[in-house]
Amino acid sequence: MARAAIDSALEIYGLPPIVYPMDPSSGPVGAVCGASQPAAPVASFGISYAGSNPHGPDEHIRLDDFLQSIKFIGRIIHRLGESKSESRNKTSGTTRTSGIH
Repeated sequence: MARAAIDSALEIYGLPPIVYPMDPSSGPVGAVCGASQPAAPVASFGISYAGSNPHGPDEHIRLDDFLQSIKFIGRIIHRLGESKSESRNKTSGTTRTSGIH
């Protein structure tokens, strides 16, 4: 999960992301991660820029940032799907190539 998010951020934004460990006080991350066995991976990211005024009365995002974040999340989903397909192929002994690029 983390590798898919990191690689996707570099591809879509053109810069390496800044990665921080999750802060348990930022939400119910502990409950979500520990609710299943094995624990579920969680990655958190959002849309913002220096002037977005998060949690302020005039909080906002820019349209270009929003559209770029759609590409970012789509790329993460695509990468996770590729890794799942590769795992299945290794288990079944078959080799496939994806037609999605």
